[in-house]
Amino acid sequence: MNISLKNTRINHQNSEETLAFNALLCIDGKPFAEVSNDGRGGENRYRPLGDSMDWIFNHALVTQFREWCSIQPPVYDKESGNTYNFSADLYVNDCLIQGAGFQQKLVVSL
Repeated sequence: MNISLKNTRINHQNSEETLAFNALLCIDGKPFAEVSNDGRGGENRYRPLGDSMDWIFNHALVTQFREWCSIQPPVYDKESGNTYNFSADLYVNDCLIQGAGFQQKLVVSL
């Protein structure tokens, strides 16, 4: 199963404390949620796509994605010397940083 970002739009002008962006979160190329951040230092927002039953199913996928991320091993930051718990926000932000300005589709395997 591949988790990827598509249609990534980064707004450097609105980025203050975090990267301001908007993207589609996909499983095996099929969008299931919109992920975004307004760039003011808060957490990413995950909005399941679809109406009614599609929304319920996609909400479950967002929950599963966040839970998978939360059980991954901690991440060591060489620059600061700190260890951080892995999270969905860290996963998405790493994808954005690695691919910012280089490609429209970012793919990372789960």
